[in-house]
Amino acid sequence: MPIAWKDLLKSLGNQQCALLIGPDLLPGQNLFLDLLEHLGIDPADIPGTLPRDVSMAYPAENLFLFPNDAARTRSWRRFEEFYDRHFDKLRGMYAQIGRLPFPVVISTMPDLGLRRSFEQDGILHQFSYYDYRGTPEPYDRIQANPATPACCSTSSACSAITTRWCSPTTTCSGIFPKFWATKNSAANSTSNFPTP
Repeated sequence: MPIAWKDLLKSLGNQQCALLIGPDLLPGQNLFLDLLEHLGIDPADIPGTLPRDVSMAYPAENLFLFPNDAARTRSWRRFEEFYDRHFDKLRGMYAQIGRLPFPVVISTMPDLGLRRSFEQDGILHQFSYYDYRGTPEPYDRIQANPATPACCSTSSACSAITTRWCSPTTTCSGIFPKFWATKNSAANSTSNFPTP
């Protein structure tokens, strides 16, 4: 099916699109398979090469299963090492994403690189993640400068959310109804980020 470019551009202009990014973000490279190798897991023999902190890895779904919270925390540290090492490769792609007018970016990678990139580029955003144990909770909240567009952005950590690019009087709604941000008129000095 051909891409309806006019509809896509209109939706982007109306801030009605979300960008989903995952391990195939870099052309010709699957970061999930590279992460498996970093953890010492052979994609051709997953059950035979699992470390003690990983119960199972599912490459088709880009998911890990951990035996307990402590193992997940130890694995998360290894994920951070991996993505820190790859940040320079991903930085250019993240910078390009930051220039696109998507009000919401959702990353399925356990990586804080998009958030770091937005911070380095001075892009106002709100970062959050999905917690499988309950409703999504905001990771941090920001107050907008009245001269700056309010941002809502979604980034990683299993499922992370970064919201951004709201015009001065626009309401931005994300994938989860509880994540939205409104930039008040220029006379008002704060953005209203309701509590989920």
